[in-house]
Amino acid sequence: MIKLKDLLFETAKLTPYQIFSPGTGGKGMGNFKFDPSRIPKGKLDVSSVVQYGGDCHNKPRGVFWTSSYREKTKDTAWSDFKKNRFPDWRTGMGAVFELKSGVKILKIRSHSDYMKIQKKFPLDVSNKCGAGDMYMDWGKLSKKYDGFQLAGSTDLIPMLGQWDVESTAWFNMRKLKFVGTTKV
Repeated sequence: MIKLKDLLFETAKLTPYQIFSPGTGGKGMGNFKFDPSRIPKGKLDVSSVVQYGGDCHNKPRGVFWTSSYREKTKDTAWSDFKKNRFPDWRTGMGAVFELKSGVKILKIRSHSDYMKIQKKFPLDVSNKCGAGDMYMDWGKLSKKYDGFQLAGSTDLIPMLGQWDVESTAWFNMRKLKFVGTTKV
């Protein structure tokens, strides 16, 4: 049986660099520029998208999104996804963040990992969404951890189907250090 503590990863077990890649939504959204002065600070005000009138997506709201830097291919799963699926979202640039010590992050790879975490942080939105008792209370989870990383494919984790690819939702910006930009 998997224990929640088995899903907790410290800094040494994570990719040392995370990349934020602007451009979500395409050129029409006007979010293709990265401005270091707009990097969020401190603990973020995290909630669940569905709690604020959003669609029935099991995603956190108010987080900072990154994807792990892949040294071999000089990109991330997110930048690769954008290039292949949504070329008009591609900027070719990424903001590089180094992980600081002592990061507490939940890393999920499978449906059983998800179920273990969801039982500890349930959010019942069955009055609004199908499978509404299977959602995650991102606000409560963010009080205990610095971030949440989807490490595998969403094909294996139905309740995280809107996450697309490997990515990390950061709740605590104190655990990331901005080091510059790079091409991705």
